[in-house]
Amino acid sequence: MLSQIPVDFSKVDKENLNQEILRAAIIAELDAINLYIQMAALATDEDIKNVLLDIAREEKTHVGEFQTMLLRLDAEQVKEMDHAKEEIKELKSPENRGMFFCFNVLYYIAPSCRNSQRLRSRPEL
Repeated sequence: MLSQIPVDFSKVDKENLNQEILRAAIIAELDAINLYIQMAALATDEDIKNVLLDIAREEKTHVGEFQTMLLRLDAEQVKEMDHAKEEIKELKSPENRGMFFCFNVLYYIAPSCRNSQRLRSRPEL
């Protein structure tokens, strides 16, 4: 992104302007995190590397601040975030961990098994 606003705010409804500003700010912070981590990986000086990684951590705090503010303004975002948390809990459940591991092994590592009856009848992921 590097200092370019990804949204034309003049085209955003006034009632959604603050939410879109916060989303753009989150994008900018995520972009900064990636930039600092990439530069840290390239740095040959340990002090520079450590400073870049420390700043990347600070940017993560900024993401959290903007996200917290966004959640105050956007009830749908809160609902979808709660839904996402539930989906992740389901993925972590012991019965699903085994199912997803087996599916991934069969589908990606053993492609000849893709046509098995069990895979054809699996629930949509």
